[in-house]
Amino acid sequence: MNRYLITVSVLFLLTACNRTPPMELASEETTLLQLIAVDTIGIEFGDERFVFGDICSVSTDFNGNLIVLDAITCNVRRYSPSGEYLGEFAGSGSGPGELIDPMAMALLSGGGIAIADWAAWGIYLYDRNYDYCDFIGPMAGGSPLSLATGADNSVIGLGVTFWSENEQPAGEYFLASWSDSVSETFRFTSGTALTEPSEGGEVTINLPTLYFDSSPSYEMYVALSTDSTFIVQHFSATGEEVGLIEEEWEKIPLNSMSMDLINAESRMHGEEISSEKLYADAVVGIHCDSSGNVWVRLGTSPHPLFNVYNASGEFVTSLEASELSDPLFELDFLVSGENVFAWNTDPIDFPKVLILTNPL
Repeated sequence: MNRYLITVSVLFLLTACNRTPPMELASEETTLLQLIAVDTIGIEFGDERFVFGDICSVSTDFNGNLIVLDAITCNVRRYSPSGEYLGEFAGSGSGPGELIDPMAMALLSGGGIAIADWAAWGIYLYDRNYDYCDFIGPMAGGSPLSLATGADNSVIGLGVTFWSENEQPAGEYFLASWSDSVSETFRFTSGTALTEPSEGGEVTINLPTLYFDSSPSYEMYVALSTDSTFIVQHFSATGEEVGLIEEEWEKIPLNSMSMDLINAESRMHGEEISSEKLYADAVVGIHCDSSGNVWVRLGTSPHPLFNVYNASGEFVTSLEASELSDPLFELDFLVSGENVFAWNTDPIDFPKVLILTNPL
């Protein structure tokens, strides 16, 4: 569950330096391979090893085991790909390596684990044995909001900084790399973070929705979510832009299921529906698999729908999880080997991780 406000807005349009051929979009003629759920990790009551409070991040360790970061218990539980409990690390507290408000987690290229903790204003590092070993922080603006794996044991994160300018709040967001200090190694991209004061002296941060993931060779793919532009930006492991894949995208009205849920939610909170919510976002997720393919989730279906491209931006296939209903796009995904893992960031029943077969 997000603990910061994200407003979908187009702050800038990324431009190409080396443009690859346009992406093909899934059509009715395209044969959709199916992602089939075969098991789950998580129960509502019972064995506490399988009862989650709030799943905020899921990754894999260097052995290919699943690791699940719980924002309520502040620990990381480890499971085999088939769901067998293997142990846990971190935990709630203010001591070295203990967590208070964990935001995100990523595997390090050397086999360790990085966890961003908003309350600590930084990133905790754990070694291959899951023991705490270092801390990057405190960081100006707080810890990164989400993380990905970088080259040479670095960590990639979406950060924000804010300050006062002419007695008004101002700020920026940035996708950057950190190694062993609070100083950024380099930035992939950055832009203005619209800020405004709210009640109680707090500052509301309005960010664009930026999706990103790194490939097995630590190249970075970044997708800016808008309702009018389909963009995936490709960076090298050292931050140089090496390609931009762009497809013309006309505004597509949200599907009826999504609209019904948004209407119900708006009525419940006594709010009017903003015009920004009437159209489907072109991209609502981006994930890299172990073969270097890029899975781009489309915002046009109430069921998880992906177009898969190779590293050159060439269309490979389309995938759909037709058994899963996700009209508000609250499912997050991890593609790992033969399996795809999915979890709901705001479940209506109880937190769990779905294990799906990978047909590729």
